[in-house]
Amino acid sequence: MGLTDDQVEKAITKVINEVKRKLKITANVDPDVCPGNINGLTSQILVTLIGRIGNDLGVSVPNECYIFKDRDSGEQLSVKQAAQKLIKAVKNGK
Repeated sequence: MGLTDDQVEKAITKVINEVKRKLKITANVDPDVCPGNINGLTSQILVTLIGRIGNDLGVSVPNECYIFKDRDSGEQLSVKQAAQKLIKAVKNGK
């Protein structure tokens, strides 16, 4: 079963929105938003969400894969970019 961009974007958005509600964060989340730039969503929180997103999608995300930031440039990734990175990581196992 191949993951689609839309499917992964929805899973990421769903999990982030669940955490936002619990933390009372009011920021909007859409495919162009960078979760790492949302006040209150620290990298430690985002790391824990990666496993939940993988569980929701029924896939295993490699432990060393941090989908919300580009390793080379250091730039925060949007939900859309994070979805693409997750799909690639699951496909390649890294």
